[in-house]
Amino acid sequence: EAALFSTTTDIFLDLDQVELPLFIRSRRSGDRLEPLGLNGSKKVKDMFIDAKMSPTRREVIPLLVDASGRILWIAGFRRSKHAIVGPDTERVLHMKLVLQEHM
Repeated sequence: EAALFSTTTDIFLDLDQVELPLFIRSRRSGDRLEPLGLNGSKKVKDMFIDAKMSPTRREVIPLLVDASGRILWIAGFRRSKHAIVGPDTERVLHMKLVLQEHM
């Protein structure tokens, strides 16, 4: 239920369900996400194509990945089904995507 509070620019994660450390990186060939609300996984590239995202934009979108290699969040786009905040959650990690204007 609390997962509904995650948006494209904010994510709330159950900290005890992620493997630390967390990393921010760009997309790699073969990356897959297990999206919240879908069964199974989907290639990140296919998700970007389905959203009609330009190739140049695809290359700059940050991915939040845990130490096990699971993609937790495509920042500004979609979260995974992993580390959902629920009634038994004790520690919440809140991350926010902040876009900067180019000077």
